[in-house]
Amino acid sequence: MINAESGWQFTMARFMLAVDGIITTVDSSISAVNNFIPAMTRFMLADDRIMKAVNSSIKAVSNIILAVRRFIFAVSSSINAVNNFILAVRRFILAVNSFILAVNNFIRDVGNFINAVNNIILAVASQVSWRE
Repeated sequence: MINAESGWQFTMARFMLAVDGIITTVDSSISAVNNFIPAMTRFMLADDRIMKAVNSSIKAVSNIILAVRRFIFAVSSSINAVNNFILAVRRFILAVNSFILAVNNFIRDVGNFINAVNNIILAVASQVSWRE
């Protein structure tokens, strides 16, 4: 009986050790899961922060692009204003030239009128001289 009893006790001790190992394994697994959950939460928070940082960077780049477009528009508007000023100066010069041309035509017409009057005077004078 001693042998059977000691064999039974030995088997029971091994069974208890196996159960203790299983319990330890289950405890370790639970601890691992409990550690995994906060790690996953931290990862998700970090991922969210990374996404927010990326979105902020994208918004910053978009704002820079918008500012560059507005600057280009301002430069283009300035160039258009200068071109309009140059066009106005050219039109003013054209108007001055047209005025000068009109004055020259008027002077020519006055000269032609004076010549016509002189011709009339000469014609009349020649008629008067011939009659005497």
